[in-house]
Amino acid sequence: MQLKLGFESTYYYLGRAQVDPAQDAAGIANLQSPSIARGDTTLNTLLFYQLARVYRRMHRMDEANAVLAQFRTLRDAAEKMQADKRASKQDRQPSVITPRGADSYRCGWWRLAGLTGRSAA
Repeated sequence: MQLKLGFESTYYYLGRAQVDPAQDAAGIANLQSPSIARGDTTLNTLLFYQLARVYRRMHRMDEANAVLAQFRTLRDAAEKMQADKRASKQDRQPSVITPRGADSYRCGWWRLAGLTGRSAA
């Protein structure tokens, strides 16, 4: 299979498809393709999770634990980035909306226009 530019996730999905029907060796080879490593962090997180699953199924616990540690590192970094985005978004928005008090109605536009604000009886 040749990898075309813009399709870095091809090996990930091929490896995942091969792993599901228990073609573990071919699946691991595609999941470990170096072209996947330069992809986005979401794909790398999925990649490490799938590799950990396969290694556990093959009873290769040392490799599974190493890959799972990488998965946790990427996942924690992604969660921290999301929390930072949320915090910066909240910093840009006012935290408390102050309601209009009764005094603001006393100084309304009708007073500036010479109206009393009360209906004539």
